[in-house]
Amino acid sequence: MIIGRKKERVLLIAGDILSFVVAIWLTLFFRYGYGLDTKLFLDHILAFTPGIVLWLGFFFIYNLYGRPTVVFRRKVGSTIINAQIVNGILAVIIFYFVPYFGLTPKTNLFIYFIFSTALIIFWRLYLASVIYTRSPEPLLLIGESSEADSIADELTGSSYHGYRLLRRPGSLGRDDLLNLVRGEHIQIIMIHFRHSNEKNLVASLGVANYLKLRFLDVDSFFEELFDRVPLSRVNDLWFIENIIGENSRGYDFLKRVMDIILSAIVGTITLPLYPFAALAIWLEDRGPIFIKQERVGQYGRTFPIYKFRTMTGNDRGGAVLKSKLGVTRVGEFLRKTRVDELPQLWSVILGSLSLVGPRPELPVLVSKYESQIPFYNVRHFIKPGLSGWAQFYQISASTDPHHGTEVEATREKLSYDLFYLKHRSFWLDIKIAFRTLQIILSCVGV
Repeated sequence: MIIGRKKERVLLIAGDILSFVVAIWLTLFFRYGYGLDTKLFLDHILAFTPGIVLWLGFFFIYNLYGRPTVVFRRKVGSTIINAQIVNGILAVIIFYFVPYFGLTPKTNLFIYFIFSTALIIFWRLYLASVIYTRSPEPLLLIGESSEADSIADELTGSSYHGYRLLRRPGSLGRDDLLNLVRGEHIQIIMIHFRHSNEKNLVASLGVANYLKLRFLDVDSFFEELFDRVPLSRVNDLWFIENIIGENSRGYDFLKRVMDIILSAIVGTITLPLYPFAALAIWLEDRGPIFIKQERVGQYGRTFPIYKFRTMTGNDRGGAVLKSKLGVTRVGEFLRKTRVDELPQLWSVILGSLSLVGPRPELPVLVSKYESQIPFYNVRHFIKPGLSGWAQFYQISASTDPHHGTEVEATREKLSYDLFYLKHRSFWLDIKIAFRTLQIILSCVGV
């Protein structure tokens, strides 16, 4: 539905590869000037090829090939820099620990990453939009709703999507609509399919006009554009159509197998970190090493989770909120690196948690949210996870109400959780896993 998405992704990948190659040439020219020969350049291209493949992979992990909404485009520069820092570490490992090609370009590597970062930022922020310019397609948005407002803000704030937006109220008359369609050469009309007055309006245009026009649903477009479910659309019927009727036994079984295998591997590998984390926690304030909290899991059942203690106290059930507790210095580091959550891997093996799913909340907060947010308990239909679709969009980095009672932030988080419930699959789980890895590598989050 979004115009040109696949073509733009291919263009971005091609531009990134070209930026890497040009950066290699600039680096060598900077070092050797006109003494640079073709053989030296080709040798470096061959040596850098495995690295380029890995670097593109980490660009994917950092969501640099995702849908660039207005919010994303504002932080694309800092995202590229963060990804390049990780890529630089990978390059050191490739060239110094696996010197397969006999090259250890110490100075060249440093200069290369300066050139490549600058080129990619320039390419992404300036050249790509110029090269991929296309005539915007007129789109008529009819009706009023919070979803329509969000769509209008996004489409008018970014030329990337390829639409020239016109907006009119649902009270628009048939003749006015026909004149607008003909005068503006409109071929796409977006309405609320659940609003009878808007459906009746477009139905009055007649069958002859249906062949010339394409109709989009506001709610469906909102979901595709923002990757979350519009909460105003959620009711008992939506739950039956999108959740109850899904036959996911095969997926659930394979997901459980992967949870056990991956958690056992990661849990075993990270076991050597436990004594260091425990010693650091104890040395700082001589307090307990672990905390135990009750969380709400699948079907509303509570279960215990264990974490390395990162605060001056333990919020055992929500009686003490984050604002009344202090994060310790060791705890701050454990949170940024996600080491504090490593003990939860054993909860995954036991089956109360999954690696991917809606983040479990404290019972006292669940009670509060259920009383103020309709259908909040729908997120308990599946097993909670260490990381979820909301975390994919960095809700946790700044507005995650995990330890608070911010109802509006939780409402938005729920819209992402419901999107995951509706579209859950192995591919979506992989995307979330990669995004979680990016958050860990960036040391972002609570």
